[in-house]
Amino acid sequence: MKIKDLRLALTATPKKSDIRFYLNAVCITPENVTGSDGHLLCNIKTYHNQIPIEHDKILVPVETIKALLKK
Repeated sequence: MKIKDLRLALTATPKKSDIRFYLNAVCITPENVTGSDGHLLCNIKTYHNQIPIEHDKILVPVETIKALLKK
């Protein structure tokens, strides 16, 4: 997974916090990075994901990704 994949997935997430928790996060799986605001969907295929994920998927909060991209 590349930083540009996270940045691209953030373009489809809501600009303000939503009540629905699953829209306030980016879903990362070994094959995909997915972000959505309920109307837009951004699904990026990551063929060579280097992140060892023990579970099928993880939800990373949008605010956490924004803080990471500022660093």
